[in-house]
Amino acid sequence: MKSFHCEIQNDLKLLKMELETYKPFPVIRRVDKGMVQRNYFQIKEDIEDLLSAEIERMKGDPELTGLVVRK
Repeated sequence: MKSFHCEIQNDLKLLKMELETYKPFPVIRRVDKGMVQRNYFQIKEDIEDLLSAEIERMKGDPELTGLVVRK
């Protein structure tokens, strides 16, 4: 079994200089909790519609009918 020993060496002055040059990201638009929730429910509804359409397509195809699990 091998083990490796190493030491991380950081140039703290250089890191501080680099951090000082960072600029904040510009705000494109404000997003609130309601917008996120509406988007979540819209995506959920779209996926349910897509799944329903695909299951109906599979039921109509004789080669794929056996893959549909009926509950």
